[in-house]
Amino acid sequence: MEITGMMLALLDVAAEHTVDYNRWYDLDHMPEHLAKPDVLAGRRYAAPRDLRAVPGAVRSELIGGHPSYLTTYWFGGPLDMTSPQAREGWLTLDRTILRAGRFWRPGQVRHNSRWRVSSAWTRPGCLVRPVAVPYLAHRGVIMALGRAPSPERVDEAVAWWEGVHLPDLAAVPGVLAAVRLARADDEGGGEALPGAAAASASVSAGPAVRVAESGLAEQTGLVLHLLLCEDDPAVVIGRIARARRSWQAVGRFPAHRGAYEELAFLPYRLILPLQYDFDMGEDDADAGPVAGVDGGPVGGR
Repeated sequence: MEITGMMLALLDVAAEHTVDYNRWYDLDHMPEHLAKPDVLAGRRYAAPRDLRAVPGAVRSELIGGHPSYLTTYWFGGPLDMTSPQAREGWLTLDRTILRAGRFWRPGQVRHNSRWRVSSAWTRPGCLVRPVAVPYLAHRGVIMALGRAPSPERVDEAVAWWEGVHLPDLAAVPGVLAAVRLARADDEGGGEALPGAAAASASVSAGPAVRVAESGLAEQTGLVLHLLLCEDDPAVVIGRIARARRSWQAVGRFPAHRGAYEELAFLPYRLILPLQYDFDMGEDDADAGPVAGVDGGPVGGR
């Protein structure tokens, strides 16, 4: 069945809870949500300490720096993900599980939002159809979030990605595919989920007690890409960082005329069920650049 949309959640959970939290997610929370009729797939990713310190990552205070976990739920079928019926289905199940005392408590949801799939792309030699791209096997993802200078220039930002940036990324070993997404919460059919309302709704993607107000709620002209990595994302993002120096030298990066402003460029490794031997310790002092509200580097966290 064709995937048409995605829920994205970025979460922080203390390192001391790594095993218990991930077992709860794999053996309780994720199966409940994958059983919903509008959910076609779900994947979870982690950014262990070594990945949060890798050169080339760009962190953003708009989404809490480089949150330790990324979760995606992929939607399709006859029920539109932004419809009242779909939202009520998520809320009803969440409330039922909450009353049963089955929600994980310690942690913080940094960001939660819904996106529509706009297009998909694969590197030369990967012959699957675009509709199959979200189902591709991969070792991790790089979340590339940016914005156009204004909503009127989103097409210009997308044209730069499609005509310049994706062809350049295709030449980087380890970049397998990409999915481009447009913000569904901007559609007027429903509000975004950060804040008090997310204490029930967005907990379907993570912890229940503390939900951060996402700075992205006020942003316009957002463009999101998920880059699927065939190699370890730490290796891939390093290769991209080195390639960017040559792209800058010939004027291919950043986007010409400021058509696209990078907000975050964050690597995550795919979590294999019941395998949690990664180090989620505190960030090192020099964990990499942080993009501020204006998208520019403002120092380490």
